[in-house]
Amino acid sequence: SALETILVDERSMSNLSILRADCGVGKTQVLLELLHQLNNICIAFPTHRLAQEAYERYKALGSGVTYFLWPDRPRLPKQLQEELAVADKLGVTATKDIYERATECEEVIADSTWASQIENYLTAYTDVHKQSRVFCTHEKAVRLIQAKNGLLHTFVFDEDPMKSLFTIDAIKLTDVESVIKRLISSKNCSKPVVNALQSVVDAEKDLLVIPDDIPYAGIDMAQIVKESGVSSPVHHLLDCTGYIKPSFGPTENPSDVYCITQRPLPDRNKYVILSATPILPLYEKAYGDRLQFIDTPPVELKGQLYLHRERSYSKSCIQALGKDFVSGVEELVEEFGLDGIITHKEFTSESDSGRVVKGSKGNIPVSSTFGATEGFNNASGKNLGVIGTHHVPEYAIKLLGHAVGVNMNGISFEFASRTVRRHEFEVSLGCLSEDEFVQALEFSLVERELVQAVGRARLLDNEVVVRLFSNYVVGGGELWRDLG
Repeated sequence: SALETILVDERSMSNLSILRADCGVGKTQVLLELLHQLNNICIAFPTHRLAQEAYERYKALGSGVTYFLWPDRPRLPKQLQEELAVADKLGVTATKDIYERATECEEVIADSTWASQIENYLTAYTDVHKQSRVFCTHEKAVRLIQAKNGLLHTFVFDEDPMKSLFTIDAIKLTDVESVIKRLISSKNCSKPVVNALQSVVDAEKDLLVIPDDIPYAGIDMAQIVKESGVSSPVHHLLDCTGYIKPSFGPTENPSDVYCITQRPLPDRNKYVILSATPILPLYEKAYGDRLQFIDTPPVELKGQLYLHRERSYSKSCIQALGKDFVSGVEELVEEFGLDGIITHKEFTSESDSGRVVKGSKGNIPVSSTFGATEGFNNASGKNLGVIGTHHVPEYAIKLLGHAVGVNMNGISFEFASRTVRRHEFEVSLGCLSEDEFVQALEFSLVERELVQAVGRARLLDNEVVVRLFSNYVVGGGELWRDLG
């Protein structure tokens, strides 16, 4: 297989390979069956749940070769759990300190099982850097790369780790102003830092800004942010790749500023990305000749995919429909015999029977929501409706393009319907720009959510029907109107 050639035979001359394979073809299983032959390798998954599941599947193979699973965080006493949540929100490193303090809490000491879980987690926190075979999340794999772990030479990402490699933070301008006041009142006030943050407050809207390198040695900005009582990671503005203040958006707060930080993949290691939906425009721009792209042949589906393009069902479209959206979904479920749907999380709610469409009389089951579908298998073998177009905000497109070296300020942006060629279709789609790169990036990001959602029914193995209700199209589908 292509994966075996890259990992075992080591015939690949590239140190960054992207292997695209359809959802459900068994790429994870192929990887697991190769692992006993490998060393100095980290296998990474989008979530702890998926890492744990894959680790258990690997152990069940009985190869005799041991891998280390970097465990999920155990629960903490309430006060420390809240402190950890704040630290995470602020982007402040505090995990180890908080868990060490937890070992001294009376309620933890009184519960031997709980105490053991925390002690084991703290041990793993250190021991992971001594391992040559590791299972973990995307985020932790990126941290291991940044830590320059000499024992790990190859990093395999199951699914695209884009969100960990290109991190976008939303920061409140009121928080920026609070940090400025805190700096001015401190004994070690740094005028360059104050001026840099003031530039953010004064920045022109919709203009992507590249911050200057600000020397702030001797100033603990993370601590300053904590002491300022804010709720967003203001200090990231000083080290980011770029930031932007959007003038408006369908769901975004116009008082926010967004910044992006790219975490590069150094060429000292080998990297493999296995995904049905890699965001190729980003990797092609970021890594150029380093990148090797392998597209596996499409596999014939047992099930069927129909494309219903009457409405976009974007968030703004659904908001405009109001109550008609719920009644419309109820009609679709009844007409097409759908077992469940996947849609935007904002239009769903939790019930005693699980997640459902918000306001639906029959409690229409929601199998999953956009942004949370990767690796989800509970909809396998079901007749599924995917309802929605998960548009990406203009500010995110600008930040991502800038992070890979594209001059986004030189490109004209105006959301409009444009006739484009996607897969085997020529269709009219709402998109942000005429620019070729912007369109390729935007379409890849939107289609990633749709393809992952459609893939939850596992059409390769099941004779079921998935219906995509969106004005976007994905490969392998049939236009419903063309079928009469």
